[in-house]
Amino acid sequence: MNPPNFERYNTCSTYTLVRSNYIYKISPNQEVHLLIDDWEAHGLCNPTNLAFGGKNFNELYVANLGAWHISKIKLNAIGQKLACHQ
Repeated sequence: MNPPNFERYNTCSTYTLVRSNYIYKISPNQEVHLLIDDWEAHGLCNPTNLAFGGKNFNELYVANLGAWHISKIKLNAIGQKLACHQ
C-alpha cells in the first residue's frame, strides 16, 4: 500500500494525512501499517506535525489543527531523534 498525498515529517518513518485522524508507520522495507486510528477525534483532531520525545524517545507528540492541544502518545518503540538531540 502506498500512502497517497502524505507529507513526510522529521521522524523519517512516520506519516500523517492532514484532515484525518490516522497516523501511519512506514517500515524500513516500505510496508505501511496503521499506527493510530482515532475516528472519534478525542486524542487526534486533524493531526499535522509530529515528533518523538520523552526520556527514551518513546513518546510521540502530535500537533492538532482541529483542537487546542498537543497529543502525547506512549509507544513501544523508540523514535528517531531530531538533529538538535544528536
